[in-house]
Amino acid sequence: MRCPVTRSGTAGIALATVIAASAVVIAAWWKSGSPADGLSPVFLGFGLWSVTAALAALAWLRSPRGVLEWDGAQWWWTPAGTALPVACQKPPTVHLDLQRFLLVSVFPEGRRTWLALEKRQAPQRWSAFRRAVYSPARPPGSSAAARSQSGTPSD
Repeated sequence: MRCPVTRSGTAGIALATVIAASAVVIAAWWKSGSPADGLSPVFLGFGLWSVTAALAALAWLRSPRGVLEWDGAQWWWTPAGTALPVACQKPPTVHLDLQRFLLVSVFPEGRRTWLALEKRQAPQRWSAFRRAVYSPARPPGSSAAARSQSGTPSD
């Protein structure tokens, strides 16, 4: 079960919306100020907004890309531009589920990596992939695995 991970269009639209809305607030603040109040707080606010917006946009542009894969026993993360997958130390943790969008974190090589997964990245396999993310892994030799190998139906 493979899910390609690309830069999230949904996250990009949400980021652009927040940046635009906050720009409107800064502009309204600037317009509402009187010359006697001084404009230095507005300029300070604009400077902080500019830095924050630029860092958020940079984080989105640098968002991880690659392939998240479940082989039935282990989760694997293959960053874009590399050939070898890296084993995740634990299953993905779902932090936000909007049906067509999942925000998950994985731990390849001991570092948390945030991934924005979207249905458009793998529309035919999306339902199966979501089930895999939410299903607990069963170690080899577990009772469910032993029953399936012996041909005995599970509960």
